Amino acid sequence: MSEQEKTSKQASDTAPAAEQAKPKAKPKSQSNKPKQSGQLGWFVVIVFLLAAMGAGGWYGYGLYQQTTQTITDIQTAQATLRQGNATLQAKLDRRLEAMQQQQAQLNQYIEVLREKDQHLQKDWLIMEAEYLSQLANYRLLFERDVATAIVALQSADQRLKETGDPGILKVRKALATTIQKLKQV
Repeated sequence: MSEQEKTSKQASDTAPAAEQAKPKAKPKSQSNKPKQSGQLGWFVVIVFLLAAMGAGGWYGYGLYQQTTQTITDIQTAQATLRQGNATLQAKLDRRLEAMQQQQAQLNQYIEVLREKDQHLQKDWLIMEAEYLSQLANYRLLFERDVATAIVALQSADQRLKETGDPGILKVRKALATTIQKLKQV
């Protein structure tokens, strides 16, 4: 065999081997494609999950900021309300104190009026007793009516007794003596 023949034989021997090698290479590339597509699928899932986590984190951070702002607003409102309540309480305390002072003054005025009223009542009773004494004197002197004079003097003594004033005891004793003398007539 000549060298040409050997080369052509080798070429023909290598040709079917090359053809045979090609189909073997195809199954390798086909087996690589499913591995690559599985890896690509996992890559897409991981990228999607990372994107979802990022979006969720971004949304959560936004909610966190809103919540923080809401809490800050509530705390500010509470502080304002506390300050307003303190101011209102101070005003109410001042008004209450002023009203208590006014009440104390009114109580003093009422006490003064009561004392004056007691004096007026005493004065009125004393004036009534004086009038009844004068009436008794008139009945005795001008009408010689002893019975009416006794009743008038007894009424005068009763009025003086109602005053409760111990300074009038001498006058009451004098009236009692006069009534006794008139009863003897």
